[in-house]
Amino acid sequence: MFWMSLPLTLAVGCAHTQPHTAPVYSDVPPRALVPTSDFPVERVYAEQDSITRTAAPYGASAADWALNERIRGLLTGDKTLGPFPGEVMAVVDKQNHGLVRLSGTINNDMERKRMCDAIANVEGVTQVEDKMVAVAPLPRGAVDVRDPVTQ
Repeated sequence: MFWMSLPLTLAVGCAHTQPHTAPVYSDVPPRALVPTSDFPVERVYAEQDSITRTAAPYGASAADWALNERIRGLLTGDKTLGPFPGEVMAVVDKQNHGLVRLSGTINNDMERKRMCDAIANVEGVTQVEDKMVAVAPLPRGAVDVRDPVTQ
């Protein structure tokens, strides 16, 4: 008996609808925005002075390490060089003083040229060896199947 009355009960219960009333919204009172810090609006990234200077590692000359620090300052100070999703690595050669090897991925050839020019203009760089690969960024929502997802 229960199993026969259940479909009838569900049908009657689902057939009942609530009267539709339009939502009512009130005006939001205007409030003055209060700054959350003392920094100017234009400041998005950390200043170049915020780079922690470290001592040269074993085997690196002081000149090569100073060049490395200048390049690191350039790359961390200018976020438009090699923007996401590019991954560029700059290595100062210990045998050929002043030689900088760039490797990794960059978004396009225009950004590649800009990166090479910026590194070439750093004081102490005598040669730039470009081993970067230009790859088109994935469209929104696309998944790169070459990189496995770890959970």
